[in-house]
Amino acid sequence: ELQSQTASQRPANSYRNNWGDEIKVQIPETGASLGELRTALRESLGHETHISGEIYRTAAGLTVTARSGDEASKRITGTDAELDQLIDRAAEAVYHQTQPYRYALYLVTRQRFAEALEIVTPLAHHPDRLERAWAHTAIGDLGVAQGADPAFAAREQRASLAEIPGFAPALFDLTRAENWLGHDQELVKAATEFIAADRSRRLDISKVAQAASLADVLEWKARAEGDYPEAIQQARVLADTPREFSRVRGLIA
Repeated sequence: ELQSQTASQRPANSYRNNWGDEIKVQIPETGASLGELRTALRESLGHETHISGEIYRTAAGLTVTARSGDEASKRITGTDAELDQLIDRAAEAVYHQTQPYRYALYLVTRQRFAEALEIVTPLAHHPDRLERAWAHTAIGDLGVAQGADPAFAAREQRASLAEIPGFAPALFDLTRAENWLGHDQELVKAATEFIAADRSRRLDISKVAQAASLADVLEWKARAEGDYPEAIQQARVLADTPREFSRVRGLIA
């Protein structure tokens, strides 16, 4: 399932189109097995997202189409032997169409940083300020992954905070950027704000990422202040947190 392959600190319920667990599939008889399409046909929490598709034969081979609501359908064509790959690509197209931010993070897990950055950049102009805030955090992270100076990441996190003051994900990324830059004073300031942002840490960071993000920030802050016993203690805490959400993952937008 594509969602299960997308690592993120962002809580699932913060997405406008979060796919739930209920699956309703209506597929006309085609002579081919379409069981794997179940990963793409979901009802979202809060409001319905209708996803439909077809599979048919053309002179070029098999064509799989998939669409979400009134969006234009995506057509993928290949041979009979490529049916599994065609369905996978159709599912990715729907994922991109319905959940662009989450799809971008799915691409990050596959080291496809340039594609991910291209997808999240327009979200910085989204009508919803929460989406804009998340977009700036991701743009900053992905910019660094593409070779940008950490100062770029710091600017993007401040842009995120301009959208939502006290936004914990941006404060985390700002602390990390200041750590990269060696700006101890700014690091301690951002870290202190992150630690104080208890409500945002609980609401805006997924439960599985909360312990790791806090331990990361406490370690950076301790080192910047010369409190090395505390830094060692937080490093031990990090060793017991999920790997993908500790600093070894590099990107946890």
